[in-house]
Amino acid sequence: MAVTKTKTKTKTKTKTKKAGPFGREGKPDAPTQGIYLGPGQHLLEHIRSKHLINKKGGRSTSAFVAEFKVLESSKHKPGQKVSWYRDLQYDSSEAEVWAFVAALYGLDYEEIDQDLVNGLCSEDGDESPEGAGLQVRADARDKITTKGKTFTQVIFSPADEEEEEEEEEEEEEEEEEEEEEEEEEEEAPKTRRRK
Repeated sequence: MAVTKTKTKTKTKTKTKKAGPFGREGKPDAPTQGIYLGPGQHLLEHIRSKHLINKKGGRSTSAFVAEFKVLESSKHKPGQKVSWYRDLQYDSSEAEVWAFVAALYGLDYEEIDQDLVNGLCSEDGDESPEGAGLQVRADARDKITTKGKTFTQVIFSPADEEEEEEEEEEEEEEEEEEEEEEEEEEEAPKTRRRK
């Protein structure tokens, strides 16, 4: 009798966890896209600003994004994070960014230069971005373009501007009251006292 050897391959089955339809195990990271600043009156705390370059289809576009924490708002909840996005392909966008920087630092528009604007733009992972913690006011209103699309136009002003205006009004009122009192004293008949 002849003995034949047969080789058998042993198949080892390894079980792998299914990653799900999105290709990852477990829960995905929270979305990083922010909520755009909506129409209304806002007091905001600057978190960071970024200069983005998007490359699509052989073209690259440049954009400016400022991220904020809401302190007071007629639209958003306090503590909510919101973003202001400007596509820099439009001529007006750069001027709007410069106006934002002026308001954030409480400077006149003429005092802003390219170095200050560039310095405000932080890199990803920057632990202490330039301008972080500064406050700014935003007056945001919906506008309709000539093509019929709606966008939110935002006008920034220094956070302390409203407080300064209120203080000036109070000082003016006090001065007016003092002047009126002085006039009343002058017009009042002088009474003689008898000794």
